[in-house]
Amino acid sequence: MTAEVLPAYVGDVDGNEIDCGHNRPRPGGPFRIALPWSWF
Repeated sequence: MTAEVLPAYVGDVDGNEIDCGHNRPRPGGPFRIALPWSWF
């Protein structure tokens, strides 16, 4: 379910605030790293 939302959010990541916050995560943990390979 999340994997499907990632691609759509990535398009908005241009400058919009992503609900997940992977664009600019506060914790800056694995979320930001795990997302990239999730879309690709």
